[in-house]
Amino acid sequence: MEVGQTYCTGEVPEQRRAIGGGGDEGKGSGTRHSVQRLWPETLVDMAAGGLTTQVIVKPSATDALCLLRALDIPPGELEWAERLALETGLSVQRIRSQPVTEITKGDVDAAGPTHR
Repeated sequence: MEVGQTYCTGEVPEQRRAIGGGGDEGKGSGTRHSVQRLWPETLVDMAAGGLTTQVIVKPSATDALCLLRALDIPPGELEWAERLALETGLSVQRIRSQPVTEITKGDVDAAGPTHR
């Protein structure tokens, strides 16, 4: 879930540290952007591919490069609400506007038959 969407509402408590890594194939940059939007005091992000590894440490009190600027979301990578809509059958608008509310009978009725 896009934690940045709920962070400003107080539904996710302020984070002193956040540690992230990887991301599913084709979803990595968007996932990392979500973790960065927690704006913790210190963010540690790790990645590996083949024989290469990378660690980014971003203390918030510095001008160090954050993940939003360091990692571009590749063309064709679905954003968080689009991914959840495909996985759940909920509408993209519903997910964006109410990401942490209870799923209702109306949501279920509006979903396609494979998601009911």
